[in-house]
Amino acid sequence: APVNDTGRTLSFHLYHFDTNKNPAQFHAKPKAIQSALQTATHLAGVALGTPSPEHTFTLTSKQGKLKISAAKNAGYSIGPCLFSQKGNTATLDGKQHARRTFLLHNGANLWAIGYAPSISQLQLAMALQHISQKGNIRYTSAYQLNAGNSSGLWVRNGTYHPFYLKELKSPANVLSVRLR
Repeated sequence: APVNDTGRTLSFHLYHFDTNKNPAQFHAKPKAIQSALQTATHLAGVALGTPSPEHTFTLTSKQGKLKISAAKNAGYSIGPCLFSQKGNTATLDGKQHARRTFLLHNGANLWAIGYAPSISQLQLAMALQHISQKGNIRYTSAYQLNAGNSSGLWVRNGTYHPFYLKELKSPANVLSVRLR
């Protein structure tokens, strides 16, 4: 996906899932993503961070189905919003580059968790909008989950070792996708 007007492109690591088929689960303060997940019961996991309070949304799971709200209620803080068809995006930083994890949503039951190497929020938003408009799934919103050295992604790889983009620091929390 393009990340700027000069033609720089970026490859993402994404895991698409449907919460009707594969429920979401949270893990509080694990030492690493892989320590919270098991290859027999989990399909994927991504690091959650602690966003700045002015750009925060709340992510919750009820019976494995994810929900994002602007209210500050019991749940996990995510943000900022990278893009939304509802237009509730924040002013995004275009200068600070960091590893980033993110969440895409199609407005129904389809989601994707992902990882991007060192990139700014503005570049990430541009790239995610591109794949949401040009890809097979039309995502309607995207949220940053984490930025920096605690960003990581773990994906089950059949009977082989999981695909694991290891975080360099322990994540605040982990969002995982389970087998039903």
